[in-house]
Amino acid sequence: MSMRNQWPSRRVHSVDALKPADNFTPPPTTTLPDDTRLPDVETRYGQTEWSRKKGPDGKNLSPIDSANFFALFVFSWISPLIELGNKQPLQQSDLPAIGKRDEAAGLCRDLERQWVGQLKKKEPSLVHACFNVVGKSFLFHYSVSYGINLVAAFIQPLFIGQMIGYFTGDVSRTDAYLYTTGFICLSILRAFVYHFCYFTGARELGMQLRVGLSALIHKKVLRLSQSAILKITTGHIINLVSTDVQRLDEASSWFGSIIFSGVGVIVSILLVWREIGASCLAGFGLVVPLLVFQMISLRIISRIRDKTARETDKRVRLMNEVITGMQLIKMY
Repeated sequence: MSMRNQWPSRRVHSVDALKPADNFTPPPTTTLPDDTRLPDVETRYGQTEWSRKKGPDGKNLSPIDSANFFALFVFSWISPLIELGNKQPLQQSDLPAIGKRDEAAGLCRDLERQWVGQLKKKEPSLVHACFNVVGKSFLFHYSVSYGINLVAAFIQPLFIGQMIGYFTGDVSRTDAYLYTTGFICLSILRAFVYHFCYFTGARELGMQLRVGLSALIHKKVLRLSQSAILKITTGHIINLVSTDVQRLDEASSWFGSIIFSGVGVIVSILLVWREIGASCLAGFGLVVPLLVFQMISLRIISRIRDKTARETDKRVRLMNEVITGMQLIKMY
């Protein structure tokens, strides 16, 4: 018998060897419920207390909505999730619901209402629509954070000067202790309040604008007619959501600097004038040409970015046409 005729019997024999015996009884399968997984963690921060906590309307509650002021101030409301992730890999069911103020439906509804109001004007402005939605909170957080930051930044050097005066005999020991205490308190206040208002104000409001505008673009695309859809490409819509809207989220951190930088320059000039007189104008005179050069450079960069954005749209449109043509050729 040749080797070719022996292979089928060997294959059948190998398969028969893998079959279980006639008297084999498989063990019963047992599944553990979710609430038995790491009971020490689940008892304190489990799904019943963390991610599945229901409100009066039957919807999941977010821990940030039910957190008190101290928990929001020190960000301790997220500590249960961090501790749970330290004990075990996080699952989808472990994540809590998002806050009501961060929901895409509510942000999209507010932006759409403001944008409809802008369309009734001769020159509608998306900036004004966004400002009407988050402008008040934005100004409050930036006023508090940058206000305290400016006050602490200009008062602390004065305290340091008085502390140095203690070693020269110009300041008494009691006053030196007071200046030192004030310096430490301002440092703590500057760290807590500035970072709290920065992260919960600037970054969160920028994220809300990004989410709201993305949802508004999605809602607009669903309402487009067939003729309007043919005029735009998928890449153009993706470019709007991934690039243009993302810039608002990134730029939200620098809006406060634009508003309060002028105040900081004026206060700096007054303080330096108090110490050395009119000689301070020589130093600030060197800064003016740099500011002019920076403004010119930013304008050039802005033009280059606009040109790059237009070329990117053309490239995306061209690639979409090429891919569509290849699909048609492959189809037929």
